[in-house]
Amino acid sequence: MNRKQRRALASEMGKDNAKKITSSIDLMMTLESCCVCKTAFDRKSREHAQTWRVDVYSQEKQVKLYCPECQKKVELVKEIIEKE
Repeated sequence: MNRKQRRALASEMGKDNAKKITSSIDLMMTLESCCVCKTAFDRKSREHAQTWRVDVYSQEKQVKLYCPECQKKVELVKEIIEKE
């Protein structure tokens, strides 16, 4: 994000929320592939931007990227864990 975008976001949402969002965006820019199957993520692809899932864990400062196929696998695992 450039300075103009950060200032607009800060004035619209407040400085604390803007800082959280910009730090999350900075973490997301480091992602290059799915964290499960290592499929490459194309940042310029509109389809990838709409179908891939990004999980942001702000406390651990960790971001995970999942392709559509791995999203289903992760959801199944979460359901199994919740049942136990």
